[in-house]
Amino acid sequence: MNYRFLIENNWTLNCLNIHLSVETACVFTAPTFSALASWATYLLTKEVKGTGAGLTAAALLAMVPSYISRSVADSYDNEAGAILALIFTFYLYIKVQST
Repeated sequence: MNYRFLIENNWTLNCLNIHLSVETACVFTAPTFSALASWATYLLTKEVKGTGAGLTAAALLAMVPSYISRSVADSYDNEAGAILALIFTFYLYIKVQST
């Protein structure tokens, strides 16, 4: 499948006058996954300990140097998405167990 064609010829983005290239999509993928991972960490820790602990855990994840090195704007790799999937899977597991 030609992903370049799908990204650059997206009708919705073109209607909004947003011209997106593959390189731009790759640059913003890791930071987007990083922000979502902080949100998932907040949800996971809030479910286990409480709101204050959730905020603290999300802030600590945002400051961990090894995670920052895997989620910078030029690092197009699978690690940022994998960490998000791992944390969100743990959250869903805890949520199912508590209901």
